[in-house]
Amino acid sequence: MPFQYRGIGLGRGFIASLAQPIPYYQIARSIGITYEECVRLFKQLQEVVSYRRGGKITILD
Repeated sequence: MPFQYRGIGLGRGFIASLAQPIPYYQIARSIGITYEECVRLFKQLQEVVSYRRGGKITILD
């Protein structure tokens, strides 16, 4: 099942967030990496993707 997202246009930028929260563990399992690798990956992507408590992922512009 593909991920669904909600989008909000803010002037020049666009912010999209996934409609359903997804924990690090589930993301890691779906792409074949460990939980720790998933956490490190999201830390590297902080400028583009925001991951908040409860599995709330926001794609930043």
